[in-house]
Amino acid sequence: MVKSRHDLSAWGRKRPVPSTTVNVDDVVSLPVTADVAWARMLDVSAVASCLPGLVPETLRPLGDGRYQAKVQATAMGVTATWEMTAQLTPDAVNRRLAVTLEGDDQRLGMRLAGTADLQLQPRSTAGTQLAYAGTVTVQGRLAAAGGPVITAVVENMLHRFVHSLSGTTPLRSRRLHRARLIAVGITAWFRRRNRMR
Repeated sequence: MVKSRHDLSAWGRKRPVPSTTVNVDDVVSLPVTADVAWARMLDVSAVASCLPGLVPETLRPLGDGRYQAKVQATAMGVTATWEMTAQLTPDAVNRRLAVTLEGDDQRLGMRLAGTADLQLQPRSTAGTQLAYAGTVTVQGRLAAAGGPVITAVVENMLHRFVHSLSGTTPLRSRRLHRARLIAVGITAWFRRRNRMR
């Protein structure tokens, strides 16, 4: 389940900064054993590839479970280049992974912060249950207006992550396609508004 909240209270004032918060939580079934899913979950390169817009050559370890990479995302005709840092804390005994994300785009003055908790539970000799919960907050001038796009990007990332653990190829996300259409519409509205001024 993906839920989002938009804080529009900042429009017209200097603070607080406009933001969009996306909350996710769900339980899904994986057609692989817990051992296979856990090994794939700890494959940082494979998991990072689930991030839409990841620049693969920028992914590098910083030590002690910390990683850094650049992620590019376009919304409302504006491309943000996020400098991302992730902290991974695995618990092999309980097959649980805690993730903390931080990122910013200094050019656009936007910031991102998020946490996620993922746990695997064997359900049969050939099946596993994945329970996950997380929160992502994006702050900045475009955050509130681009809420539908941000929500869809998070959902698409989870969609690709589940397929990565399952070892299957993800289908195209319909919600992401709809969000892109919304973004195009919002961009056109902003351009018309600017021309009328």
